[in-house]
Amino acid sequence: MRALAVIEDGLLVGLLVLLIVMSGGQILFRNLFGAGLMDLDSLSRVLVLWLGMLGAVAAARHKKQINVDVLSPRLPIRARAIVGIVMDLFTVAISAAVAYYSWSFLQIEFESGTTLFALLPAWTTIVILPLAFGLMAFHYTLHAVAGIYQFQKIDKPR
Repeated sequence: MRALAVIEDGLLVGLLVLLIVMSGGQILFRNLFGAGLMDLDSLSRVLVLWLGMLGAVAAARHKKQINVDVLSPRLPIRARAIVGIVMDLFTVAISAAVAYYSWSFLQIEFESGTTLFALLPAWTTIVILPLAFGLMAFHYTLHAVAGIYQFQKIDKPR
C-alpha cells in the first residue's frame, strides 16, 4: 500500500511541477517572442484533467473527498459505523461503474485512431479516467473492509 501511495503522490507532484514549468515557459515565450509554443495550451488542459483525477485518487486514499453528512453524527456509534460501510460500498460501486464505462470509452478512442495535438493519440489523454476511478474503487474497498473490521470491535449493546 505504501508503494502505491508513493507512486500516486509522485505522479501528482511530477505533473504539477511539469504544468507549472510549462505554463511559466509559455508566458515567457509569449512576452519575449510574441508567440507561445504550439500545443502547450492543449497539453496544459490535459495535465489539468490528470491532476484533478490524481487529486481525487489521493483524496480517496485518505477518505477526504467532499462529503455532506448531516445524519451520521447524530446516530449511535454502531449505526454510524454501518452507514459508513454502506457509503463506502456505494462509492465502490459508483467508482467501479465509471471505471468500467470509461474503459469502454478508452477502447473506442483507441480503435478510432484519432490524434490530437502534436500527433498524440487521443486515448493517451483519457487513459487516466479508468485508472483513477479504478484506484478510487480500490481505496474505498479498503476503507469498507477497515470499517467492517472496526465495526466488529465496537461493543455490542447489552
